[in-house]
Amino acid sequence: MNKEQLDILTNIIGAVESGGQIYGNRDYGAYAGKFKNSDKEFTCTLGWAQNYGNEAKKLCNMIFSADPTAFRNADTAGIERMLSHDWIAEGWDPNPAEKTALINIITTEVGKQCQDKLFQQLMETYIKHAEDNGVSAVPAQMMWCEIEHLGGLNPVKRVFAAAAQPYTPDTIFNALLLDQKDTSNNNQVGDKKFQSRHECCVKWIKQYVKEDIPVGNPVDKLLAIAIAEEGYLEKRTNAQLDDKTANAGENNYTKYARDVNPSLQGCAWCDMFVDWCFEKAFGRDLAKKMTFQTTGYSAYTPTSAQYYKNNKHWYTTPQPGDQIFFKNNIRIYHTGIVTKVANGIVYTIEGNTSGGSTVIENGGSVHQKSYPLNYKKIAGYGRPDWTLVPWNRYVEGWNQDDIGWWYVYDDNDNYYTNCWALINHYWYLFGKDGYMLTGWQQWDSEKQTVGEGEWYYLDTTKGSTEGQCWHETEEHKGALEPWYVE
Repeated sequence: MNKEQLDILTNIIGAVESGGQIYGNRDYGAYAGKFKNSDKEFTCTLGWAQNYGNEAKKLCNMIFSADPTAFRNADTAGIERMLSHDWIAEGWDPNPAEKTALINIITTEVGKQCQDKLFQQLMETYIKHAEDNGVSAVPAQMMWCEIEHLGGLNPVKRVFAAAAQPYTPDTIFNALLLDQKDTSNNNQVGDKKFQSRHECCVKWIKQYVKEDIPVGNPVDKLLAIAIAEEGYLEKRTNAQLDDKTANAGENNYTKYARDVNPSLQGCAWCDMFVDWCFEKAFGRDLAKKMTFQTTGYSAYTPTSAQYYKNNKHWYTTPQPGDQIFFKNNIRIYHTGIVTKVANGIVYTIEGNTSGGSTVIENGGSVHQKSYPLNYKKIAGYGRPDWTLVPWNRYVEGWNQDDIGWWYVYDDNDNYYTNCWALINHYWYLFGKDGYMLTGWQQWDSEKQTVGEGEWYYLDTTKGSTEGQCWHETEEHKGALEPWYVE
């Protein structure tokens, strides 16, 4: 998890712990007394990240070590004497004067800094726990951190054991819902009272964390995101914005406006769709630079076209990934993204349009379309600055994303598909999409294809690159013979 992603996680957990479920909010002066949150909490809880007991004491010690003077100036009730005590074992219940002093201490400037630092130290521990349990995708690691911070290591392991793989925020949330029915323990992190908390986490992870899509270059990454939106319908009201077809209407409410510029919700959204796709692929700051919107983030089509022109990135011949602009007799008025150019035809994906072979503004949905290159309403093409984005090339060996593992075997990002491969003494079977297969699988040796023929069982050690394959032999029906090559 990189720094940008850790900052997103900080904003998420800050919001659900003490920020009123408002992304980015956190209450540095948050305080909960003995038994306030739970009958299992025998002393106080401090700070925006809800540090309980000896974690709260650790926070106070960090503040004292970082700036003893600031600590003592804020300590109006002798808190310093408690820094060597075991708050949980003693069941320390701060009196009103001690509560005031504690809040004063943790809300000093150094106190706020230490709260953030302690939180990130905790997250590093949680991320290591996630990795040790085979959770490698960043969105899933974020859910792990949120659950472990809420309930501890055993509950989060229980939830993930019940979650369908590959782990995603949605599969983990479904496991949390199942956890509500589990009465075998008294640590129900999935309890109904925590449901809105988890819903917020899922929503914000989807909104702010860029997905890793296994493609060779940034143009493909952008197009994969854009094309996946085909069929989205604008909404009648500001509700169910993330559902492709629910609450359909003609009032221009969309998730694209919500995420790009909420103040423009209800306005024509073709340009906001394009901006959303760039943001989803590359993050807001880089997306703005790539599309030359550094002087102001525009969701207005003529202005976006002008940015390209001002920076000499305006073309009359298209390439995939270009932003296409359409004109009428007066002005530029519609836009989309070029997906392909072939045989005199330019293919596009557009928001706020409809089907058909002519340009449609304010059509209400996301569609793939095509036009002759000489179509009179094409004004031109804005070319993003692709030099700002490194190619997403994968290293030789094992690579993983949210879907699973695949193996890159040369410098051109080639990988095994629909075949057996002998890797580090073990046989692996790869599906038609290139991902490593596990569990019971069929292989037809004559047709050389998966999904037919004899049955094999494939097992891997979670999170490692070593595995074993067993073949059910005719001689020993039901027996499994391991395949291992010296």
